[in-house]
Amino acid sequence: MKVLARWRALRASYASALIGLVSPLLVPLDARAEGPIEQIGLDYSAPAECPSAEQVLRQIAGYTAKWTLAHGRDDVRHFRLRAEHRDGAYVGRFDLREADGTTVGREVTGDSCEDVALALAITVALAIDPRATVGVGEESPSPVGVQVTDAPPAPNDSSSPPRGEPKVGTVPDRPVKPAARADVASPRMNLAVGARVEGTTAVSGLLAVIDAFFEIEAERAIERLPWFRPVVRVGLRQSFTRTASVGDARVDIGWTAGQIEACPSRLVFASQLSVEGCLGANVGELTALARDIPGAERTRRLWFDYGGLLALRWQAHPNLFAELAGASWVPRTRDRLRVAPDGLVSRAPEVGFSAGVGIGWRF
Repeated sequence: MKVLARWRALRASYASALIGLVSPLLVPLDARAEGPIEQIGLDYSAPAECPSAEQVLRQIAGYTAKWTLAHGRDDVRHFRLRAEHRDGAYVGRFDLREADGTTVGREVTGDSCEDVALALAITVALAIDPRATVGVGEESPSPVGVQVTDAPPAPNDSSSPPRGEPKVGTVPDRPVKPAARADVASPRMNLAVGARVEGTTAVSGLLAVIDAFFEIEAERAIERLPWFRPVVRVGLRQSFTRTASVGDARVDIGWTAGQIEACPSRLVFASQLSVEGCLGANVGELTALARDIPGAERTRRLWFDYGGLLALRWQAHPNLFAELAGASWVPRTRDRLRVAPDGLVSRAPEVGFSAGVGIGWRF
């Protein structure tokens, strides 16, 4: 009970301090506290490990219901929220642009992005409704240790976020229930490029392969299914040459294929770790060239296989990631490569396996 009482006291203390800090943003209590629903604009951007725009909207709605998002209007107050990781801590930026164009800024600093995002949500709630009930609910953790400081207005501030940053979606110009506002944001599309070094037995013996890919991830594509984060990946696989011997003949074997992988969901846990299961296919060609036969021509065969892949990814940095991947493949074209009169050089198995490590960059 003492711990709970102290927790509530800390929360109440933080709320009181924050009310004082945002008081320059507020209109007189009697002018807004009992007023109608306010239409506002709101943009939010943060690293992947931070709460999503939907979560921040929920937190604001949990403190006050006296607001609704407006469709790209310039005659309403506009809130611009940003969070970033800086010097071992998380820094949140709050900018309020009034309808007349004047701007007021605040910065908050905390040990975790969850605390910073909550502080930003509370600041927005108090700017909308000075009598918002902050510090008494039990749904969100108290942002203990968050520091709030004045900050100069952001340069070139406008109602639209900088190019490349996600923007919170809007709803019709009418009051909506707080529970419905959590579904207004559009899916966040994450782009990444990467490369893997793999070994595969699905083509011809054991081949070493370089795999370069580009991927698109739809984060929170369905609000009510937060775990549903589909991923589509396309790329190119190129093998190193493998020399196979049969009798006195030696044959250089190579493989080139375009790839596509579709993953129903990327499950994120422990903030930096995620796992995904995917279905994939490779389409390309298998080549062979006899080295010791004068005038021999390169043989080319169409290649197609499909299979399943399992990958574990570590997001070591907001942009840089490393991963381990394993897969099984079923070749559909299993041409035999034969050197006469020595015999069979290569034939794909009914089922092959691959494993590899990779790195990538997330934009």
